[in-house]
Amino acid sequence: MLGEDIPPDQWARFRIYAPLVRELRCQQWEWAHPSTWTFVARICGREPMLPNLRILYNLPVDPRGPATLMFITPKLRQLGIRLVGEQDMTPGDKLATSCLIRQTTRTAPNITHLFVSVDSYPPLPAEFLWPLRLFHKLQSVALDNCFINQSLALNFACTESLETLLASIDLSDYNNDEEDEDECNMLREGDFERLRHLELRGKGSQLNLFFADFVPPQLEMLTLVAIQPESWEELDELYACLTRIADAKLSRLDKVKIEVECSRERIERRKPLLQIIRPLLDIRTLKSVRVEVYGPPNLSDDDLAQMIAAWPELTALHIPVYGGVYYKEQTVRPSAAALVHLARSAPKLEELSLPELNISRLPDLEVMPYVGHRALRKFHASLWAPGHSIHRPEIYRAAVFIDRLFPDLDFDGLAGVERDSHAQKTKWQYASEALRAMRLGRNTGAKLKEIAQASRRPNDTIEQ
Repeated sequence: MLGEDIPPDQWARFRIYAPLVRELRCQQWEWAHPSTWTFVARICGREPMLPNLRILYNLPVDPRGPATLMFITPKLRQLGIRLVGEQDMTPGDKLATSCLIRQTTRTAPNITHLFVSVDSYPPLPAEFLWPLRLFHKLQSVALDNCFINQSLALNFACTESLETLLASIDLSDYNNDEEDEDECNMLREGDFERLRHLELRGKGSQLNLFFADFVPPQLEMLTLVAIQPESWEELDELYACLTRIADAKLSRLDKVKIEVECSRERIERRKPLLQIIRPLLDIRTLKSVRVEVYGPPNLSDDDLAQMIAAWPELTALHIPVYGGVYYKEQTVRPSAAALVHLARSAPKLEELSLPELNISRLPDLEVMPYVGHRALRKFHASLWAPGHSIHRPEIYRAAVFIDRLFPDLDFDGLAGVERDSHAQKTKWQYASEALRAMRLGRNTGAKLKEIAQASRRPNDTIEQ
């Protein structure tokens, strides 16, 4: 809050330097009292506060306040706004938000990169985002906690410059009138002509509907998030969606992420993971695959073998624990044998995370295989054995086993990053400490050997 008026000479000095600002990234502006922006807006009048601003990110916007339009300039090209205010937006707040977006399109029509985030719950409905269709030069759009409908999706599909789209979809307005040939399709050939990166959140049925007739041919990165399935049986729609994508024979697609969101604490009946994503096995160009489902999925040794065989160019495979760990004996987990096969059959793999690794049948130290997979740098796996308890000697034996397979791990990579329970993190921490110790021992031993060899060369001299 301003405690006093801004002296005219100070404001004049600010106006001298204001045109020099090209980029502004805001942090913690919500600490400023709304009256401050009211006062500054009165001083600025109709002129933007920073007239040559081109990049503006993380601007906190209250639809009831005047702060937004002061920073929107005709030269703006990249804009990121975060809509703040009450937890539940009133109809008036939603309408005010729509008006703010519409005014932004008029003042800064040449924006190429747009990010809109909404703090309220429930998400902002699509009908209040309709002014976004007035941006005609967009290259990337990211919408967090707000939906796009069929109308807005088709508008983005016709935006020739669009390369990145991240959004949630609500296709309840989908027009399936077979009598109108031009309106019955969701997407048609020629839509999303330049789209490279697509991330969609929605019901499995709506994800399937989005790709019902056409799949953007230039896709390189694809993320699909299936939200709130009532049961695992309802994932058939997601399976059908992945089938359509695989059948499209996308030559550039090399990075895929599949996530199944579920708020239920437990799902008693689990499909094997491969039954959910099997169509992806037909996309042989994949280099990076990440699959997240609630709780530890059923993942067998054979499932992993099929994945490795299907994706010869694979460099990253992530199947993390998501939403908590439940110690169920009947859950299928990959074993040490699967890890050995992976080390021998995936020479390009650089990153690997598994939900749980069954270490109950580790080979004896004397016969543990040495593979020496040099490419893998980042590795994480929750350690599991029957009986729920794993003692330190078992953890250290597992560390020796992993070290013989992957001797060049980067321990500052995945360890502690994956969403995991505290207990499992502790087990992996013990294993990481042992792996670090073995790495240090090798490096120290090699250095000592080098020093010893140098000491045996009497002709070597050291310059002063």
